[in-house]
Amino acid sequence: MTNKTCTTCGEEKDEALFRQHRRECKACANKRVAEYKARQKATDPEAYLAAERVYSQRWREKVLSDPERAEAIRQSARQRSRAIRDADPEAYATRIREKNLKRYGITPEDYDRLLEEQQGQCAICGTPAGNRRLAVDHHHGTGKVRALLCSDCNTALGLFQESPFRLRQALTYLEHHNG
Repeated sequence: MTNKTCTTCGEEKDEALFRQHRRECKACANKRVAEYKARQKATDPEAYLAAERVYSQRWREKVLSDPERAEAIRQSARQRSRAIRDADPEAYATRIREKNLKRYGITPEDYDRLLEEQQGQCAICGTPAGNRRLAVDHHHGTGKVRALLCSDCNTALGLFQESPFRLRQALTYLEHHNG
C-alpha cells in the first residue's frame, strides 16, 4: 500500500483514494467541483443547465459507444441502488418519490395537496386512489400539471394523444354503436 499526500487537504491517504496521475484526493476534488458547480449555477442558471445538458449528452454518447462499459456502469448503478434501498427502504422510497415528482416540477406536498383537493380520487372517473398512487397528468407541450388520474384514464388520454377532437369522435362512435 502506497500513500500520497493530498495537495488540497494536506492529509496522507492511500493511493487508491486518488485519481490516476492526480495529486488531489477524490474527496477534495469532488468537493471542489461541487462548489464550482454551485457558483456557476448561482451566477447564470441557464448557461449552467445548457452546459450540463451538453456534458450529459457527450457522456451518454461516449458510454453507449462501448456496450461493455455501458453494461458495467448499469450493473454498478444497480448494485449501489440496491445497497441504498436495503440500508433504509423508507428513505429510499421517499427519495424515489421526490425524484419522480420533480419531473413534473412538484413536491410531495404539492401532490398531497392535489390529492386532497380531488378527495383522493381520479379527476376524470372518480376512482379512489386505494393502494396505488394516482398518476400526475400534465400537458406535454407546456409541462403544466393538470390533475391526478388513475392509470386507466391517464393511459387513455395518452392513447388519444390528448386530442379533444379524437375524444369527441370516440364518444360519438360509442353513442352510435352502443344503442
